[in-house]
Amino acid sequence: MSMKLHTWMGFIFLSILVSCLTVKAKESLQPLIFKAPLAYPESFDWDPSHGRFLLGSITSGSIFSVSPAGNVEEFVNDDDYAGTAAVLGIHVDLPRNRVIAAVQNMNASDAPYSAVAAYELDTKRRIMFTELHHVGVQEGEKCMVNDVTVDRAGNVYLTNSYGDFVWKVTVDGMPSVFAQDTIFSSQPVVVDSSVAWWGLNGLAYHTEGYLLVVQSYSGTVFKVDLESAKVDVVNMKEQLASADGVVLQSNGALVAVSPEKAWLLESKDNWESAMVTDIIPFDPLDSITAVAIRDQYQIYVLPSFISDSIDEENHREEFLLREIDFLKESDGDDPLWIGLIIVVFILVMLAWRVHTSQLYKNKRKV
Repeated sequence: MSMKLHTWMGFIFLSILVSCLTVKAKESLQPLIFKAPLAYPESFDWDPSHGRFLLGSITSGSIFSVSPAGNVEEFVNDDDYAGTAAVLGIHVDLPRNRVIAAVQNMNASDAPYSAVAAYELDTKRRIMFTELHHVGVQEGEKCMVNDVTVDRAGNVYLTNSYGDFVWKVTVDGMPSVFAQDTIFSSQPVVVDSSVAWWGLNGLAYHTEGYLLVVQSYSGTVFKVDLESAKVDVVNMKEQLASADGVVLQSNGALVAVSPEKAWLLESKDNWESAMVTDIIPFDPLDSITAVAIRDQYQIYVLPSFISDSIDEENHREEFLLREIDFLKESDGDDPLWIGLIIVVFILVMLAWRVHTSQLYKNKRKV
């Protein structure tokens, strides 16, 4: 077989391989569209034990599941709050086989109502329900439970967006104010005055023993020690204005989302400081409110389309989860591209071997 034929076969094979991988990558980033009339989900998480997403509705106060194929099923419709409150935070606690929901009454004319509920993933049985609106909240004050996370021991942490503090609820359901510091309330406002009250929001538990918490109106990221409840500002050059949901990746990077963009943050000093290493812009009308990770690598964001819910004539039936991919991760962490690099290396080595063999044969003929 001639050198030219070998070369052409290599190029053809490589082209086919790249085309297949590109198509696969594009297919994997297609949105997961599902029908859930008037659900307007605001929060979600991935349940790996059942291969499904769990989403909390801001309008009905229910929790429903969405399969990777887009099939929707009701998970929980709790009579104690469904129809009167919203589910603003969802966290799947796999070690304890439960999903935790942050429940908030969104009607400003009603008395404040904030709570946390937990349900078994297998049976959907409610195993915890704790009211929070009387914990650390004075009479006449507003409160809003927003996001939720859990530590290694099973303690639950929730943000109060109005009061700028963090609640803690033990495994047996005992609530307390965990972190309340003037550092939270002394940050400069970097958003429009209409949302300048929107304080602590998304939070994530780090296995080194602290929480990472974002504040919407200042774009500040805080590090909260779980032993001492000490609060420190994570030093950053860029503020995450209107930041909402956050999630920590297995490689230690933090993904934060706002209605307008997603940030990829990395730290080299255990989150004393951090830097934004990539940004993905969004259409603000989609109102991205949450982010979750499926199977360690796949990052999904949730467009809530919450502005549509205000329009009584708009009856949205379809919603979606959108997969995103940071360029930095694609260059280094994606197994797909690592495999492609290995294949290209093998092809180059084969071509070199064929080429040197042809040269050797030509020299022998001479």
